[in-house]
Order: sequence, then structure tokens, then C-alpha cells
Amino acid sequence: MIWVRKNANSSEWAQLKQQYNQLSNSLGLPFDMLMVSTPRPNDGRSDVYLSLPTEDHLALFKGFDVVPERALPTEATLSFGHLEAFKERFCWLEEDTVH
Repeated sequence: MIWVRKNANSSEWAQLKQQYNQLSNSLGLPFDMLMVSTPRPNDGRSDVYLSLPTEDHLALFKGFDVVPERALPTEATLSFGHLEAFKERFCWLEEDTVH
């Protein structure tokens, strides 16, 4: 798995979620495929993170950059994927921390 990130507005986010859902379904809903996000408090956008099976899948998601696992946030919101896989890697983002 690789991790990729993109800064997205709400309309992009909805389209990304649908596209990611389709990819995950076509691959048999892999346990470790996750779409998570963190808000960007100053501009109303979100940083969207996707785990992808291989770098070959990156071509399906325009504008995303590969990020190392150490650059992932510790807290996030689950947008798509298995809850247990999310809990293994992230804590729930506290709404109080969004300003």
C-alpha cells in the first residue's frame, strides 16, 4: 500500500469518495484501503488521504502526491473503508480541535 494526499474542496471530496468507492469495490473491498480526511481550518478545505494498493493506481486520482506513512496525521475522519483498519492507524479527530 502507498499513501497519497490532496487538498480538496467539498465538491471534489464527494467525487473522490465515489471514485475511491468504485476502485475499492472492483478490488474486492481490501481491508487496508482507507480514505481519511483532516480539515484545513483557514480555508474550509480538507486534506484527503487515500491508501492505494500500488503506485499504478495513482494515475486514477489526479492531483494527489505520494506521502510517507510518517507524514500521515495521527487524528483523522474516516470517509471510506473498514473501521477496524482505521482504528489500527488513526485516532478519531476531535471536533473541538477544528477552529
